[in-house]
Amino acid sequence: MVMVASRFRRRLERVLLKFPYRYMRFFFNAKQKYDYVRAFLQPSKNKPFCLVGSQRSGTTMLCLILDSHPNLRVYDEDVAYDLIRSDKYRSEGLVGFKIPIWTQRYKFMKKKCPYAKYIFLQRDTKSVVASMLALGWIKNYGKGEYWTSYGAISDTITKRAFSDAYKEFEKNKDEIILATLVALIKSYMIIEYRKNDLNVLEVWYESLVSKPELEINKVMEFLGVDWNREVLRHHEAHSGIWAGRTDASRPIDIESVNKWKKRLTEEQVKTVEKFQSIVGAKNWTGC
Repeated sequence: MVMVASRFRRRLERVLLKFPYRYMRFFFNAKQKYDYVRAFLQPSKNKPFCLVGSQRSGTTMLCLILDSHPNLRVYDEDVAYDLIRSDKYRSEGLVGFKIPIWTQRYKFMKKKCPYAKYIFLQRDTKSVVASMLALGWIKNYGKGEYWTSYGAISDTITKRAFSDAYKEFEKNKDEIILATLVALIKSYMIIEYRKNDLNVLEVWYESLVSKPELEINKVMEFLGVDWNREVLRHHEAHSGIWAGRTDASRPIDIESVNKWKKRLTEEQVKTVEKFQSIVGAKNWTGC
């Protein structure tokens, strides 16, 4: 009996150690810790939808758009991850989570939320790269995002291609290479979603901002909710600066579609295109 209790304690500790301390400080006794871990490991009966894809691909904008629908409640990243972990969320309508950081954690999500739907945001690689560099995001998070995504690739040929490409970054230490690889490897996860039979809808940013009513209606149909014109007026329902310096009061427009042409030099564009070719991005992006 003592051996069983000791083994359970060690297993419990291993699970708990995976979480940052800021989450642990809320638990004051063993029972509370056990309840938390049980909720974390137990598959959810809820049927949420999740916004995934590379950072800087438009997940925040789509989060704002969908949250404007009277029958939808979409949680941004500041609370989304904790709510999924604890499984403590309820709503009169359909609940969604914006979780781009967990895009590559599709196996965990499949176990945790087996009934979830996924809206996978895609965007032109050059636009994603230019946005990452402008925000300064790649310096702090680039390597971590690359390696967690790399570990989620199941195809050995694709994995080898990304590995060879990353060696180029290690030689040159050029941020444009790392940003390109992060954008491409996150984009590649759509292949893994399909391989794992996840219920996923692919949405391209460029189509979303150029034909918003058509694309949003596709999302509505995918989610099984009726069309509501409030989704076209998200800028009136929200305000302030959201994740990634997104201005919530900005209406849908095409201003950012070709912004990369002003932000990237000709040499940088050639670098992006070179690494698109190296990893075979045309197989899943079409370009």
